[in-house]
Amino acid sequence: MHLDSSFLESFAASNAPERLPSTLNQLKVLALSDVCYSNLDYVSWALCLLKSSPNLHKLQG
Repeated sequence: MHLDSSFLESFAASNAPERLPSTLNQLKVLALSDVCYSNLDYVSWALCLLKSSPNLHKLQG
């Protein structure tokens, strides 16, 4: 899955949950590009995705 800052920006308007309602069991690779990690809302959503992806093998920045 490839996500960029515009994806995270669309979710940043709301508070990030601890985890997603469903786990992303099939997600093996997550690529986050053009993400401003100084924005805590973006970081919160990125962490939520990571916590919801138990089979993640690779994270690309």
